[in-house]
Amino acid sequence: MVFGIVFMLLSFFEVIAQSEAPSLEPFELKVVVQEGKVSMSCAEKCAWKELNFTLKKDIPQKFDEYGMDDNSNPRQEGEPELIDVLMKLTWDGDEYKIESEKNTAWTDLTFSCNNMCSKLVTETGLTYAPPIKE
Repeated sequence: MVFGIVFMLLSFFEVIAQSEAPSLEPFELKVVVQEGKVSMSCAEKCAWKELNFTLKKDIPQKFDEYGMDDNSNPRQEGEPELIDVLMKLTWDGDEYKIESEKNTAWTDLTFSCNNMCSKLVTETGLTYAPPIKE
């Protein structure tokens, strides 16, 4: 009897916790790193399609749904539905680190890259992405 009551209470609290968990907006950002040059692409839900920049050691680059972030990109009323993200990419000489400030299930992702690599960043994490064929 006591076991049944405890089980029902745990089930009740689990349902409440799940209903209060924020829902994440799905997105995909492709990140290609080649010899210090970064190329990022966003197929949908971004105001940009491609960003290209050179990443210098220990100098982070912030970006959001509008592109390279300079904190001057307020949402406009009536604009298309965009993801609401703010991220920072840093290279320490050995590894690349992507930090998320909002709306992802993760706070930071780290990966190594020799010469060239391609990663897919989503709201839930980081996966391998096939390189772009030219």
